[in-house]
Amino acid sequence: KRLQNRVLIMGHRTLWTKNVNIQIPNNKFPTNQEIEELIDSKLPGSQHGWFESTSGLQLHYRSMLPSSGQPPKAVVVFAHGIHATGGKAYFLQDGSPLSMALLRQRLVEEKGYALYALDMLGHGFSEGSRFLVPNWHINRDDLAAFCRHSAKQQDQSLPFFIMGESYGSCLTLHVGKMFQDDPSKAPKHFQGVIVTAPAIVANLPHPIVVAVLRYGLAPFFPEWVPFFMPHPVSPDRVWRVEEVRTLNMEESAKWGLSASAKPFKLGTALNMLLAVEDVRQSVIPGLTIPFCAIHGTEDNAVLPASTDFLEEHAQTPKDDRAILRLEGAYHDLFGDPLRNEATDFIIKFIENRIETMK
Repeated sequence: KRLQNRVLIMGHRTLWTKNVNIQIPNNKFPTNQEIEELIDSKLPGSQHGWFESTSGLQLHYRSMLPSSGQPPKAVVVFAHGIHATGGKAYFLQDGSPLSMALLRQRLVEEKGYALYALDMLGHGFSEGSRFLVPNWHINRDDLAAFCRHSAKQQDQSLPFFIMGESYGSCLTLHVGKMFQDDPSKAPKHFQGVIVTAPAIVANLPHPIVVAVLRYGLAPFFPEWVPFFMPHPVSPDRVWRVEEVRTLNMEESAKWGLSASAKPFKLGTALNMLLAVEDVRQSVIPGLTIPFCAIHGTEDNAVLPASTDFLEEHAQTPKDDRAILRLEGAYHDLFGDPLRNEATDFIIKFIENRIETMK
């Protein structure tokens, strides 16, 4: 079906049979032709769907199944980071895939997994104030519910994994611990989590600045992006290759679906801080589920100390954990020159977990 994209008043339109309010000006929002030729063409065969947030708003997601038509071997749900989307996909001039295009090629087409990717509240084609995280618990609960929704779309006997990047990895750990503590909330064959550049230890400014932002400004001005706000995720900290950096930044400026490497709103920064604090205090110390963690040694956006903390404080048995530190890699591992090493490691972890089920 051709998508229907309507522009009656700003934000209100029909997309993939759903009436939604996406807060992007009509003169910036991609046209039908741009969506089909410039966005969807990078993830051929992906299907669009809608899922209701715990906030009551509509969240957009993509599902990707093997083009061979063979039944999937596993189900993987992907959680993107702040200012990104579940449909971020690029190709270098030499044809090499990046981000979701890479995951589709390696996980879906090569290995035969089903891949589901949600656009977080306020991101991509989802409803919600643009790039605002109003409450991190909403993001966590949305991801948990989306995992159950995705699992039900496939054979319930399939092994199930959650994978995230950056803030999405933080949420992945939260949901993994939720499923560990209450298996009735988890997909039947939940097998563990995969976290890349997991946001666990924050790169914070001076404590006085944090206190002013946390208690004096963010609760009252959550949508504000102050000029003095520290910005730990500038483009040169996220991508080490100029071509990759340009691809990400040009798309961020074009349609308003993402805001890669842009400063955070105060409410978003505060809730990310709260989620990171809670994952250190309440999640990781009692974590026993299998996990795979990958971090670049030159990640200056989310400190490599995050993965160090996970390795040191998680209770997961050594045989059920896999940790890779990629020498020289930056924050966005699926856009880094070492991206294939990262995906190889992820596939090995998934395949090993599948073997344990036999």
